[in-house]
Amino acid sequence: GSPRASLESNFALRQLVGAANYFDGHAAAEGALVKRVAEVLRTGPVPAASLRGIESADAAFVLGEDVMNSAPRVALALRQVARGKATQMAAEKHIPDWQAIAIADIGMHHKHPIFIATPDATRIDEIAKETVRAAAADLARLGYAVAHAIDPASPKVADLDAATAEQAQRIADSLLASHKAIIVSGTSTGSEAVINAAANVAWALHARGKTVELVYSVPEANSLGTAL
Repeated sequence: GSPRASLESNFALRQLVGAANYFDGHAAAEGALVKRVAEVLRTGPVPAASLRGIESADAAFVLGEDVMNSAPRVALALRQVARGKATQMAAEKHIPDWQAIAIADIGMHHKHPIFIATPDATRIDEIAKETVRAAAADLARLGYAVAHAIDPASPKVADLDAATAEQAQRIADSLLASHKAIIVSGTSTGSEAVINAAANVAWALHARGKTVELVYSVPEANSLGTAL
């Protein structure tokens, strides 16, 4: 089978050859990560975000994923999140939304908070309030620390250094202050811990009564379909 083929085609092939003889086209490690993403979205309390849903948020936390490479349409939606602050400020000043130049001037130095934590620099770092560069294991620890800072019932990270703890608290405070938060992650780091940490952040926000949605980038167009 193939994660680039339709759900129906993969299902029909598996019915034809039998489940024991069917291979969905993912490498073993990659397939396990995709299945974990599907499990989080199916069984967790936080829904997956649509592209329009991302754009309506006023805060975002990107954990481990260079979305410009893995999901460029999501990257564009995150730019709309950042720009949304200008639209909000214009509405408060009763400026019509068709006055694009006036809105751009008002929001020139103001953006909704976006935090980007990735192994390397990304092409959307310019819109970030803060960026973090770290290995996958350390990104996961940051994510778990943010979740704990949001909801003390979420597992605590042992031996967390002071600088990371302070950064986690800043991210948590911004997400808690939002009307709607978006948590973005994916399989690119090859780390299930990063996937789980992103879920923990979203679940912690949900536990605090906040509106939050999850975005996971997966390798192929129908990776989630084959996982299902």
